[in-house]
Amino acid sequence: MTRFGSHGWLFGCLVCAAAWFSVGCGRTDAWSFVGSGGERGTEPGGHGGDDGQGGNEAAGYVEPMVAAGTTHNAALKSDGTLWHWGMVGGIIAQNTAIVHLSPVQLLGFADVTAIGVGHYHNVALKSDGTVWMWGDNDPVLFGNGLPLFTPVQVKGLADVTSVGISVRIAAALRADGTVWYWGDYKSSTFGEGASATRPIPEQVPIANVESISVGLTHVLALKPDGTVWTFGTNESGQLGYGTFGEWEDWKMVPAQVANLTDVVSVSAGAGHSLALKADGTVWAWGSNGYGALGDGTTTHRAAPVQMANLTDIVSIAGCQTNSLALQSDGTVWSTGRLLNLNTGSLYPEKVPNLSDIIMVAGYWNNFAVKSDGTVWSWGLGGLGGNGSGTKDHRSVPAKMIDGNGAGDFNLLVGSPP
Repeated sequence: MTRFGSHGWLFGCLVCAAAWFSVGCGRTDAWSFVGSGGERGTEPGGHGGDDGQGGNEAAGYVEPMVAAGTTHNAALKSDGTLWHWGMVGGIIAQNTAIVHLSPVQLLGFADVTAIGVGHYHNVALKSDGTVWMWGDNDPVLFGNGLPLFTPVQVKGLADVTSVGISVRIAAALRADGTVWYWGDYKSSTFGEGASATRPIPEQVPIANVESISVGLTHVLALKPDGTVWTFGTNESGQLGYGTFGEWEDWKMVPAQVANLTDVVSVSAGAGHSLALKADGTVWAWGSNGYGALGDGTTTHRAAPVQMANLTDIVSIAGCQTNSLALQSDGTVWSTGRLLNLNTGSLYPEKVPNLSDIIMVAGYWNNFAVKSDGTVWSWGLGGLGGNGSGTKDHRSVPAKMIDGNGAGDFNLLVGSPP
């Protein structure tokens, strides 16, 4: 679905999830940039499921997005500027005590089309197809373990269209449909024995992929034929193979999720997986301890089950312990529980205070973007993750404020393309 905001600006139907944190918006990724929810690119500038897929960059305009993480969150405005809020100390200096209670601009960035958020590190996709990372890094992702407060290019990657990141893993989709992976894994797949890390991206044995979404320790890949392929860990059934595995047993050769077809978008949560079908239904599998699968139970599922009571869904976002679904009428539905907040449901429920929404994202905090560009947040407030100017928790969405005192935080800046 494509909708027009009051400014007459075109928004692709985007989903950002940290899913774990995928760039582009999925995922994404759910640890999704990461917007995570990869889509099959049926719309102009669509997030394409990932976690970080670039959109339209006409006349200095980029497709805006929100990337949800753990200790901090980030946003890309339509004028290409980057903003972040929360505990940002590990991103801009080796001091995790630095907290921004509302969005503050990150200076010195240019030509960025998508962003993703990890733990104390970020990733950015540039218009030339290169990938850049920075922050208080982990050696499994950066290779040296040294803090990098200025972005450095990820070696071995070019022509990238989507990228996703989590705490210790990352993946990128290239224009030729190949998938590249770096970070942590415990597998003999690449010949390193029982435990290995790979700070330089290596190609995953899968081809003809259209979008990706990155979870905490698993990756979803969507093909043009509507099938979903997965790899990573399977301790909660998040790979959808019909069985459960051990965390130490990483499956690094992608396999198809059985009995799942006609999928147009995917989004990886922390330990669960979501798929949106062409008929507007949502299917889920994996970790379900707080009801993130929306099937009325807290039973982990090793194969896809249909999320109850949802129709006409156009976008999805897998979060840490909950899931978000955007309906065609601009309303948002949530199932599961936000981290450490004693609210939630085992079935999808309509989120109050939200209408005319065109984008959703989430991890520790949840976000919804209206067609007028304003951003609404709810969830944990102790680290400033709501961008509200306070450390108050929010169980009901409310507007984010601008860190420069300019009123509401808005993703739409300048003239439309």
